[in-house]
Amino acid sequence: MKAAPYFYPGGEREAGPTVFQKTPRLISLDFDGVLAEIAPTPSMAYLQDRFRKVLTGILAQPETKVIILGGRSVQDLRDKVRLPGILYVGNHGLDFSPPAAGWGIPALSAWIREVQAARGRLEKLVRSWPQALLEVKGPDLSLHFRRLAPDRAAVLLPQALEAVRDLPVDHREGKCVLEIKPADSPGKGHALRRIADRFFMGKPPGICVHVGDDPSDEDAFSVLRSMRITALGFKVGPEPTQAHYRLRDLDQVHRFLGSFLRD
Repeated sequence: MKAAPYFYPGGEREAGPTVFQKTPRLISLDFDGVLAEIAPTPSMAYLQDRFRKVLTGILAQPETKVIILGGRSVQDLRDKVRLPGILYVGNHGLDFSPPAAGWGIPALSAWIREVQAARGRLEKLVRSWPQALLEVKGPDLSLHFRRLAPDRAAVLLPQALEAVRDLPVDHREGKCVLEIKPADSPGKGHALRRIADRFFMGKPPGICVHVGDDPSDEDAFSVLRSMRITALGFKVGPEPTQAHYRLRDLDQVHRFLGSFLRD
């Protein structure tokens, strides 16, 4: 049987589905743009029933662990997904549930304090931009501007960056969002490596994958390339990427996740 294509642009490369049957398996997934369509506001996004069904099937597989590794807060991810047995990692890798898998309460508390000044300045700014939304997620902030016309967003972003320019924070522009987090704090790649090191310790070589659509996922894709096991990144969408393979849309994400189910 011909292997299923997983490098969709041009079909230039193929990966046989049997590679995804290797165990142990660590499957890491972003939420927005991977398991849920990008919505006008964060609260409107939801996990589709077909993804809930396939994730439930994957969670029942032996020697398989699922991570939801997203930019939302841990509590928001838990509320959106509502599946037991998943490791939830929020805030682009800063917060974990269960907490024992993460960096510890003191580190998290320090990061929350570090973004307070940025929060105050950006809250003041968005009062003048009623179609912008500042999402406060504990140790990081998200300034959403997807409801603004591109020319208006081009005015808002420089103002937001100027407002936090002298503060000890880093920023990254995602899909219609500006992410603000404490300077030099861990990202998705650091979080994924920490989880993988623990998960695969003392086990035979297995497979680790991460599926993401956002610039913040590039950190995870880069880390996958340095792992000493089969580790593959899957980029959803057409943007430049360090991922090994590419999935066009949520339909192809769903098809790909089915590769982890055994007949």
